[in-house]
Amino acid sequence: MYLALCYIVIGMIFAFDLTLATPSSQPFGGSDVAVPWTVLWALGEAINGFHHWLLSKLRRRNGKAAEENLLQSEYSLPVGGLFGKLLFPHYMGEMLAWFATAAIVNRGGVWGLNFFMLGVQCGRCSAGRQWYVEKFGEEAIATRSNIIPGVF
Repeated sequence: MYLALCYIVIGMIFAFDLTLATPSSQPFGGSDVAVPWTVLWALGEAINGFHHWLLSKLRRRNGKAAEENLLQSEYSLPVGGLFGKLLFPHYMGEMLAWFATAAIVNRGGVWGLNFFMLGVQCGRCSAGRQWYVEKFGEEAIATRSNIIPGVF
């Protein structure tokens, strides 16, 4: 519910900020680079979606529905895609998409929300990393970064 409310408020701020836009507002670097930013947005959304799909497969074992598996949950580390290098590659994909959106719109409110979302995601992945350490031990995740390969 909290995340849904965040997205609603973000959408409202985007809409308000865009009503203030002037005709001279252009994507970061000019309109000639709008296509690369759009490609980066699509790549971020693809990374996010693919890794959410991989996570959803963890809930479906032996042909059982997710609800049945929740009753007898055995947690395991996600595998596939970028999960070998990152604990939260779907967060990285989401952040790429947010950054590209901010670059395309290039408005103060959108950039502010982009940095707010970065803070939210960093907090969520730090708490998630602590959960992984408690559940699987530091050794199991020692080679994995949170959302930025080799950095964080």
